[in-house]
Amino acid sequence: MKKMFALGCTFVAAICLTGCGSNDTEKVMTCKKEQTVSTGLKGEYTYEVSYKGKYVTVLKSTEKLVAEDSVKSTLPMYKEAVENVYKPYKDVDNYSAKVDVKDNVLTSIVEINYAKIDTDKLISIDKNNAQLIKNGKVKIDDIKSYYESSVVGATCEK
Repeated sequence: MKKMFALGCTFVAAICLTGCGSNDTEKVMTCKKEQTVSTGLKGEYTYEVSYKGKYVTVLKSTEKLVAEDSVKSTLPMYKEAVENVYKPYKDVDNYSAKVDVKDNVLTSIVEINYAKIDTDKLISIDKNNAQLIKNGKVKIDDIKSYYESSVVGATCEK
């Protein structure tokens, strides 16, 4: 009887571990969008969202403004504006933002490690962050809906 019970427990544990393990695989969803920002300026946006199960672990966004020669001189102004958006987050651990202008391209790269970041701090900096952060986590389906919404208008692939 004891052997039967032990065998049954082993079988149940094996099924549970196999089922649980399949959600632990990290996957990546990529969202992309291109648009004309203004005359002579084109935006190229890529969002790589790593997730396990139904929760986002890391978000990396790469946003580029590509300027024609006629408006290239406006890129430093855009750079300053973008840096000001990220300035409140500069001391937040697990949040990095870099803005660079090279030739006729402004590149902004932001990486957020949602698995480690203090989400309460993000919400205290900007209350709009609470739209995606629920109970300290961001669901992959919520961020996919946001990126595909009319607000962003990107196309996402899991």
